[in-house]
Amino acid sequence: MRDVLSFALQALALVALLAGGRILIRTDRTSEQTQAASILVGSQGHLLASAPLPGSQKRFDNAIAVGDLILTTSELERGLHVVTLWPGLEFNSVDLIETSTDPDSGEKLMSLIDPLPVGSVVIAAVRGGARPAKAELPELDRFPRTLGAELSPFRSDAASWALISFRLDSGWRTIAEAYSEERAVHLAFTLAPDPDNYEDHRSEVFFAKGDGTEAVELLASFMLASERTDDVAWNRQARAGAVRIPSITMRPTETAPSNIVWQNATLPSGASFQAELSRATPVEPGQNWPRFSLLVDGVEAGWLEPDTITEGAWISWTVELGEQARRGVTLELRTDVSRAGTAATYNWGQPRVSWGDSE
Repeated sequence: MRDVLSFALQALALVALLAGGRILIRTDRTSEQTQAASILVGSQGHLLASAPLPGSQKRFDNAIAVGDLILTTSELERGLHVVTLWPGLEFNSVDLIETSTDPDSGEKLMSLIDPLPVGSVVIAAVRGGARPAKAELPELDRFPRTLGAELSPFRSDAASWALISFRLDSGWRTIAEAYSEERAVHLAFTLAPDPDNYEDHRSEVFFAKGDGTEAVELLASFMLASERTDDVAWNRQARAGAVRIPSITMRPTETAPSNIVWQNATLPSGASFQAELSRATPVEPGQNWPRFSLLVDGVEAGWLEPDTITEGAWISWTVELGEQARRGVTLELRTDVSRAGTAATYNWGQPRVSWGDSE
């Protein structure tokens, strides 16, 4: 475990450069891998909390590392990330199957693993949204069931799932499996190439749970929004006074509010929404603030209409979302100046949904 994490931490600087698309990094290697390989798998389901590696603050949520290979996907790619290894732990293939949109995804997944000989390895991880249409569920469920998994990642609106499976003479044997409907998960395993090592192996599902405060950063999920008005933008360093905060910027008019919407979000028990609000354009005497609203499933869960304006200041805003856990909800941030507000540019600084114990 320590060796795997050490490798991953060294690789993170490279992973940060890979966000633009799927890239394979290969260093010098022989044609056959005859020694054990360190494997690290990260998975983050749709709008679920990111999670650091154990004992670290570093993130490895959407990448797979196999020895000296690092494989990642862009933040816009969704589905199942699948890596296959030949006997001897030699790299074979990497694929991203869009299970939520491709009606042939179940057949494609099975075509990746059916031809593999004894001694082969399959590594799989959910990337973002993976749930298919109901009609495709039975075919897609064949994939985790064939690999010996205890769970299917395709039956939840949002789930993180990672798997390592080895092909024996008797069929596929799951080596390690992790699952969560709240946060990202990681698997770290040092895999030997000899199938005999796993004849008696029995894997248990690691169910990842929160430790302390968990948060879904909506700004980081900006590109995953299902809809947004044309005036909504991502701002790396919005400024109010001397304080700069990464923000979602909105420019509503008297006739058209601004909004951004995320679908299929998860709200754990005790979740709350937080944001820092500011006005980016100069304030004129007598001008009013707009109405800031957070909507959950189309219903206004909280709103704020500041009655005074402090030049160059951020206003902290919190909305409690209740003790009942909810899944598959729609979240909307809206800025409206049609009532008594003033058309201008407004910032939603670091909007996030958080939960858990801060101590």
